[in-house]
Amino acid sequence: MIHIGTVNGDVLENGAVKYETHHHYYGEKTPGNQPAKELPGELLTPQAHAILEKLKAADIVDEHWQPIGLTGVQKGLLAAEVANHLGIRNQWKLFGQLWNEEPETLRSYMNKGMGLPAGGEFIDRLKAVWKELGKGWT
Repeated sequence: MIHIGTVNGDVLENGAVKYETHHHYYGEKTPGNQPAKELPGELLTPQAHAILEKLKAADIVDEHWQPIGLTGVQKGLLAAEVANHLGIRNQWKLFGQLWNEEPETLRSYMNKGMGLPAGGEFIDRLKAVWKELGKGWT
């Protein structure tokens, strides 16, 4: 299944308050048997699936397109790179919704990352992914 969102909140259980997270997945039925919001079509193409598989293998995202331990800067750079390779025009909105980030915050992370050595290191990590995808992806 593909993760499409997360709901966080406090829950009262056995007289105590605990923090709970619920992940929503593509195709999941919500209360009332309505399907959860679907992934954008840009992430359902064969090309997107190929990128997803390589990013998963590199431990950059999970099977639901969710970043694995990435900083804000790395998320911004990842959104820009994936959007560039898939021809996504509304990348900040698309990935902001997918990752529960404000689109402008994600864009500012990317801009900040372009001037940092750590940003260059992460771009090199992504270049290795594109290289694994073969000709036409680098």
